[in-house]
Amino acid sequence: SKWYQLTVEEAFKELEADSSGLTSSGAKARLEKYGYNELKFKKPSVIMRFLRQFHNTLVYVLLAAASVTGILTLRGEDMLADTVVIMGVVILNAVLGFFQEGKTEAALEALRKMIVAECTVLRDGEQKVIPTRELVPGDIVLLNGGDKIPADLRLFFSKDASADEAALTGESMPVAKHVDPIATPDLSPGDQRCIAFGGTFITRGSARGVVIATAENTEFGKIAKMVKETRKVVTPLQRKIAAFTKTLMIAILLLGLANFIMGYFFGF
Repeated sequence: SKWYQLTVEEAFKELEADSSGLTSSGAKARLEKYGYNELKFKKPSVIMRFLRQFHNTLVYVLLAAASVTGILTLRGEDMLADTVVIMGVVILNAVLGFFQEGKTEAALEALRKMIVAECTVLRDGEQKVIPTRELVPGDIVLLNGGDKIPADLRLFFSKDASADEAALTGESMPVAKHVDPIATPDLSPGDQRCIAFGGTFITRGSARGVVIATAENTEFGKIAKMVKETRKVVTPLQRKIAAFTKTLMIAILLLGLANFIMGYFFGF
């Protein structure tokens, strides 16, 4: 069953927790098991991001072809235009890829900034403000109007609570939250009324919930993971163009080499 389908008691049992919260020692053990509640991704330097655009078989072929035509140009052959065109294609490809990766990194950074720095939890039977990155499954989080939700929670208390989930679902109106389980299978996040999602925020009322997912296991974390792992979708037409271009470049390279060898050994 999904978390929204479980009763409050079933959710606590699954998490081996209760409404009084975790102990400090218990939270520490869970932190070692689950890791920090943060979205991680390696952000390369601008130079490395640019150089990475040249790590491609087709680019290698183009660079080889440009090298051959460049050498022939230096030897007096009329191939300067060929060299310029080939290098232009290589540089344009690198620039486009560079900016596309930049957009991806910006999207990941925006998702990471949606996680609030601190949150209020019950630890050792007391209310404590802790760094959000130290939140673990089983923690009890206390929420009031205006609070950003630090992780995905199964609510077990709600007093007129509503949440703004526009950043996650696109829903412009606040969503009323309750604690009752929902039997319907495969609900979208926007219909899971007993779940509070990390990265969204409480617009009014108050609520308490038990943490069910942190870091990349949250709904926002799954989106971030998809962004990191997504590869550019290539259409059949693009594949054919790429295959034709590769064949053409190999042919140019071979012809250039033949021309170079004949010119070097036979003087023409």
